[in-house]
Amino acid sequence: TRVILLPQRREYGVVFATQRQIYTYTYIMPEPVSIHQNDKVLFLREEEDHAQNQLEADYEKCLNELAKTISGKNRNVSGDISWEDQFKTLHEYVDELNLRHFLETQSNAIHVAGTKGKGSTCAFCESVLLENKVKNVGLFTSPHLVDVRERFRINGEPVGKREFIEAFWWTKTTIENELKMELPAYFRFLFLLGLKIFKDAGTECLILEVGLGGRLDATNCVREPKVVAVTSLGLDHVEVLGDTIEKIAWEKAGIFKNKTRAFTSPQVPEAMKSLERKKEEVGCELVVARQIDLDGNDEDGNNTGGEEKVELGLSGPHQRINASLAVELVKEWARKTKHRGILAELEKEREKKPEAKLVLPDTFRRGLEKTRWPGREQIVRDEHSKNLTFYLDGAHTEESMRTCAEWFSAHVNAKRKKDGQHDNCYNDGKQLSSGMCHNVFLFNCMEERSPKVLLSASVDVLKSKNVRIDTAMFCPPDSSALGLVKVEDDKKNLEWQEACATTWREIEKVKGLNTSNFSNSNSSSSSSGQTDVRASVAGAISALRRKADLVAPKRVDVLVAGSLYLVGDILRQLKKLGVK
Repeated sequence: TRVILLPQRREYGVVFATQRQIYTYTYIMPEPVSIHQNDKVLFLREEEDHAQNQLEADYEKCLNELAKTISGKNRNVSGDISWEDQFKTLHEYVDELNLRHFLETQSNAIHVAGTKGKGSTCAFCESVLLENKVKNVGLFTSPHLVDVRERFRINGEPVGKREFIEAFWWTKTTIENELKMELPAYFRFLFLLGLKIFKDAGTECLILEVGLGGRLDATNCVREPKVVAVTSLGLDHVEVLGDTIEKIAWEKAGIFKNKTRAFTSPQVPEAMKSLERKKEEVGCELVVARQIDLDGNDEDGNNTGGEEKVELGLSGPHQRINASLAVELVKEWARKTKHRGILAELEKEREKKPEAKLVLPDTFRRGLEKTRWPGREQIVRDEHSKNLTFYLDGAHTEESMRTCAEWFSAHVNAKRKKDGQHDNCYNDGKQLSSGMCHNVFLFNCMEERSPKVLLSASVDVLKSKNVRIDTAMFCPPDSSALGLVKVEDDKKNLEWQEACATTWREIEKVKGLNTSNFSNSNSSSSSSGQTDVRASVAGAISALRRKADLVAPKRVDVLVAGSLYLVGDILRQLKKLGVK
């Protein structure tokens, strides 16, 4: 008889093995357990399966409880408690849960607000910090694409289900049973949950991405971050933040702190004026991030790395702006925390290139190159239909839709050039054949946004780049802001998608964009004119695969944009997110 001690994440089990029978006494075994007997390996499959099933059931129970914190209320509708009062109350939660010391002293926070690119900027920061061997880097971000645990990344990976479950129940029961307080609403609860998760993980650098605005956002509970930043600004959430760029910039600058250096991407004059005004009010330094050049030069044309180019892991020319801001944030973080490793790398690079105005060590270059941020200008080739490719971007503002369309156009035109096709898809304002490629635009947006504004922005760019859209497809996501449970059936109300399709046809008439009809044999969807409405993400993908098979060897390139929820559901159906 053998006795084997099995440590499994602070849990233990004992296995007794004899010639005829195996006896097990375990609390839980999340991974296969091997017993070595007579040079044979026996796997305790039943215990493993039972443990995994129990873990999944426990996690599902957490999600059901978490969903109860989603109110579904419109954020601009005043209720019994104002947004300001809720923010003040959140400080009490942080204090009462004994999370304040971690947040202000141990987390060494980097705080990032903005309209566009704040998630990408945070991802660049995370990757550069990890490449510089910073231990236990935490990233709190939103929204998630497939799994809520994506919002809590530790060293580049979503928090494990077991850790999530433990932190969830501790946070919930402590608030309700010990503090005798009501649970805060969804995002605020997630922030508190995140602090517990990152504290337990021993996080030494916590990157906080603002959820909405800045001044009254849950993440602004941090009072002493090491550095703060505002990414590119634009008009978004105007019903909450204000209807001008000046008002929005003022709300975003609400994360500025006294004596904490603030960095910003280049802004339009109106936005910059608001940031400067807030800087004077708070008493902090405001620095416009020096822009790196992807060819290895700084903004003054000085070479920063010999003949080496700066490769970015995220595609799109605008990512240069986000990467430049991230570089400044990591440098300032290292200076404030006195991180020896990063400071040594910076000094070594200065000695190598004393004439360079922008110091960019190899560790920074590798970090920028290794950065990954799912659902943002991501290209996925379908495994089912080899000639089907998805171009996914969570763009959902007017300007980001333009940027997204430029990114897609660049890829389409590069393929066209490789095929030796003529660059002009238009003749006297009419579209010509798209040759070896069938282009599809798959779109959805939240009802609080204007499909006319978003679609018009995309069409203007696509037409200016001579990119033909052969099919415009509209589909509701399986996910939504109102719940964590996916709805994949074909019985959804499609009025909004039909309205978006009608908007597309109206734009088509005005701008002379001539899309072709999409063959539709699915009884749960409807087509009219040059558009196609599908009732589910799975149905949309099936239709695209049928089309790809039909037109092969012609390529089918699909631009998916307008909603991060839609992008996330496409990735989930394609099994390309990689969350376990």
